[in-house]
Amino acid sequence: MIDWKNKSVLVTGSCGTVGKALISRLLKLKTKKIIAFDNSERDTSDLSETFPQKSIHFVLGDVRVYESISNAVSMADIIFHGAALKHVFLGEEWPDEIIQTNIIGVQNLIKAAKKNQTQKVIFMSSDKAVNPTNVMGTSKLLAEKLFSAAHKINSKTIFSTTRFGNVLGSSGSVLPIILNQIDQNKEVTLTDKDMTRFIMSSSQAVKLLISAAEEAKGGEVFVTKMPSIKISDLIDVSIKLYLSRKSLTKKVKVKVIGKKVGEKLFEELICSSESKRVSETKDFYIIFSALSNSKKITHKSLSSYRSDKVKLLSQTNLIKFFVKEKILDNIER
Repeated sequence: MIDWKNKSVLVTGSCGTVGKALISRLLKLKTKKIIAFDNSERDTSDLSETFPQKSIHFVLGDVRVYESISNAVSMADIIFHGAALKHVFLGEEWPDEIIQTNIIGVQNLIKAAKKNQTQKVIFMSSDKAVNPTNVMGTSKLLAEKLFSAAHKINSKTIFSTTRFGNVLGSSGSVLPIILNQIDQNKEVTLTDKDMTRFIMSSSQAVKLLISAAEEAKGGEVFVTKMPSIKISDLIDVSIKLYLSRKSLTKKVKVKVIGKKVGEKLFEELICSSESKRVSETKDFYIIFSALSNSKKITHKSLSSYRSDKVKLLSQTNLIKFFVKEKILDNIER
């Protein structure tokens, strides 16, 4: 177990939805010092108003610049790396930007962590890293590989990865788009009726990160067991719950527009080639690195973990998920 009260923790991408939720959790753990690192001046200023605690040190910087991230890393015992560009369609148009942040930024972080002999570094990856079909997913896959290799050749720092599904209500995600379209009396856009996605709440993402930090030995990928849904069901439930909350009775139309560039009909959290290196706990799957000499434990019933091959949440159970996780209360718009 980590003695958080005696640890200094760096959170990159601290102004994002998961970053803020993670800071809240670290405060509850009474972490000695939190370094909140982000490249947005406005958002960092707002974050300092949200979290006025003296234990938080706010750093305006950019992972693309080695000197910038190195300075922040030098203050930390443990790092959670969430700074990234994540929009799939923008990544297709501006791949150089994705490379600079999602790949060069990771290389800078790894180099700085090795230099400072940081104890643990936990990377926030995505289901889009598995068999990627777009620039963003490909960048996340390469970043995962960089983390795995970093641990293999550097025994003093533990480098491990977490894979997220879609964090419902996070900034820039589909849910805020749906609610904005409702507010603006526009048609709600659906890419494809058969599209499925894994979902999780920001609190579940934070639980995964903390658990990974506690359990990481190096090179693993930690995956939360999470539900899958049809995006069409997400739209129907979002409309129903949001109109009810606002006491509105207006009719909302849904328009099918087709997949965006780089999008897949389904996502994967574990691919078939990884399934032979998977261990299972009550709440998580742990994928051991192909480079590791650790004992491989095969989960015999798991050939892959795909959003279209698991039991989908019904609309009724999706509503329960919204209520339990307070999705509409924590949405970033």
